[in-house]
Amino acid sequence: MGDANITLDLIMKEKYIAMFLHPEAWNDARRYNFQYTDMTVPDQLNEALNGEFSRRLQYPSSEFSTNSANVPEVNLLDRIWWDQN
Repeated sequence: MGDANITLDLIMKEKYIAMFLHPEAWNDARRYNFQYTDMTVPDQLNEALNGEFSRRLQYPSSEFSTNSANVPEVNLLDRIWWDQN
């Protein structure tokens, strides 16, 4: 590969491969705005996402049952505070 050929895209792609199934891999993908080379939305993605990657997780059901007054209404495409455009 060589020093001259290393790019941020390659580093992020290899980090994603190495950390696959670790929650931090998804956080890195969001931080990188899902711009990995050849990274596409899966065929069986949730139809409610309109062909986009999810930007956040839903609040757990325990929050709705024990703290519902403080759970904001969000969907999977809403960006969290550090992920704003």
